[in-house]
Formats: sequence, structure tokens, C-alpha cells
Amino acid sequence: MKDFRKSAKQIEEMYNKLEAKQRAENYMSLKDGYKENKDTHYDNSNGSLYLFAEQNELNAYEFDIIKRIVRCRKKGQFQEDLQKTVRVIELYLKEYNIVDIK
Repeated sequence: MKDFRKSAKQIEEMYNKLEAKQRAENYMSLKDGYKENKDTHYDNSNGSLYLFAEQNELNAYEFDIIKRIVRCRKKGQFQEDLQKTVRVIELYLKEYNIVDIK
């Protein structure tokens, strides 16, 4: 007999995926009505990073790292943004105990 119970972690993962999908759908419906975009580094004419993250099931760290790399040249703070990206990668590695960051 199959056990139909799900662990709390599985339920949380399902909820997070659903929530991300809903946020992406809300964003897509809102962006059509948004006329003026003053921040050129937020140009989503080639697609939304949020939708990309949802479709690829990225966690918060992965999304933040990709977002910073994609946008670093557009904002005019290239070096500062890449340094922040390195710090986020170090936090990600440390959080998941992948490597001992000194």
C-alpha cells in the first residue's frame, strides 16, 4: 500500500513552486499595463528573469546570482555588482556547507 503522506519539506517545495508560478503570472499580466520604464536595467523586452527563474526552478540564491550577472553591465556598476555576486556565491556555498569559506 502506497504511503500518500508527504513530508513537510515536500509540501513546502510544492507551495513555493506554486507561489513562484503565481508571481510570474501576476508579473506578466501587470507588465502589459505598465507604460513607462524609467530604469533601463529593468528592460524585460527579451523576457522576464522572474519567469526564467520560475521555469528553471531556481532557488533564491541562484536567482540572485543570475540576476546580478545579467544586469551588472546595464546599471553602470559593473565591478560593484560582480563583487556583490561573489559575496552571494560565498553565502550560498557556506549555507549549503559545500566549501569552507574563510
